Amino acid sequence: MTTWGEAADRWLEVNPQLSKAWRVKMAQYIGRLRRWIGDLPVDQVHAGQLQQARAKLLAMDIKPVTVNHYMACALTVLRSAVDFGEISRVPRIRKLRTETRERWLEPEEAQRLLAALPDYMRQMALFALETGLRRGNVCRLRWEHVNWSRSLVALPSSLMKNRRPLWIPLSPGALAVLQAQRGQHDEWVFTWRGAPLAVRLPRTWSRALATAGLQDLRWHDLRHTWASWQTQDGVPDNALQTLGGWECPAMVKRYAHHSVEHLRPWVQRQRRLQLPMAA
Repeated sequence: MTTWGEAADRWLEVNPQLSKAWRVKMAQYIGRLRRWIGDLPVDQVHAGQLQQARAKLLAMDIKPVTVNHYMACALTVLRSAVDFGEISRVPRIRKLRTETRERWLEPEEAQRLLAALPDYMRQMALFALETGLRRGNVCRLRWEHVNWSRSLVALPSSLMKNRRPLWIPLSPGALAVLQAQRGQHDEWVFTWRGAPLAVRLPRTWSRALATAGLQDLRWHDLRHTWASWQTQDGVPDNALQTLGGWECPAMVKRYAHHSVEHLRPWVQRQRRLQLPMAA
């Protein structure tokens, strides 16, 4: 019987379309999970073993949201074993409860951030705020993805987290950023010293946050900011879901409470209380 570790290696081999970043991340999860379930045959990896592995991950002070990612990796490998006819079903294990992180920028904060960033990162951040694209999509953006005649960006499925292609129309601000980048590199839109940018953020980001007086801000929060601003501007949920490349409406609903204008008519009612006159 195939062990879980062998099934994990096979899963990586039969999924060559994974981006480099995802392959590195999955290899990291698999490498750590091998300690506890790697030598077990796939038909012996039950919920109990997964719960024990989860407890050991938590004991290592790994955040619950990341532990959930580890468990999702373990189950993904087991689902591949189902596809190969080695097991009939995968065990069920509930996700750990996690706190929803909500961090987005007010326009004034965004201006401070942009002013504190060096030019090459400023253009990237501005493009992210205009399009809502993830950091990896911005770093890997090629000129072949830009359709000037239709003013849109067409990203192939290989670059997308959900493995589905994404076409997004470009705002005037996004177009202005692209125009400013033209001629700097033949292949890549955003570069530094003539080379494509790494997905990981340099220390320059931390220094810019300190200069701008901003705390607890990740690059991905620029995507949250874009979604929040779109919601506040009245963009319908279904349109925001398509623009953001989300698969389900639940991902959009988390930003809905950032806009309250649709609730204002319900509070514009006749006052029932008479305030006391000032002495």
